[in-house]
Amino acid sequence: MIKNIPFACPKEQLLNIMVRPVPRCATSLPLLSPSLTPPNCSSQSSLALPPPFAFNYHFAPEDPTSFRGLAFANYRDGHEAGVVRAAMDGLEIMVRPILPLPL
Repeated sequence: MIKNIPFACPKEQLLNIMVRPVPRCATSLPLLSPSLTPPNCSSQSSLALPPPFAFNYHFAPEDPTSFRGLAFANYRDGHEAGVVRAAMDGLEIMVRPILPLPL
């Protein structure tokens, strides 16, 4: 589980940060913390993490349009999950620290 995801961060955008290059000029909001922000409008390298085989955002059951700031990522084995957890622990996205839960 990944928590404290900014409500304005779509699932595809978080996946791009995790596994694919992120175009920095695609948004006016800073996605990553200043230490990870490139100086120009080029592609930001992703974290190059293993892609999850399932990745779902958690929405409120009473309102399916209300994102709760949680995501569930499933990996094939514990090693992949551990690599992702270590890389994302404390990573700032849109000025919010991402908080992966223990394995």
